[in-house]
Amino acid sequence: IKRPRNAFMIFRSERAVAVLESRVEHDNRKISQILGEVWNHLDDGEKSYYRRRAADEKEEHMLKYPDYRFAPRPRTEKAKKR
Repeated sequence: IKRPRNAFMIFRSERAVAVLESRVEHDNRKISQILGEVWNHLDDGEKSYYRRRAADEKEEHMLKYPDYRFAPRPRTEKAKKR
């Protein structure tokens, strides 16, 4: 079961499409960095829209999976360096 998305993840998923279509960048790591900067400069009014959507997703997730508890699994092998 996947966890519900947070406000930034919802923002990123909406805005990444525009970045990809503009052909400015194709590397997802770089897109996340760019959108992270944009997110940090948004005012609270704009962020509150995404925070409300994240809260709605979280509430919906809790209704759908009432006994869900996040339990990360330990890695079986070491993470590769990029």
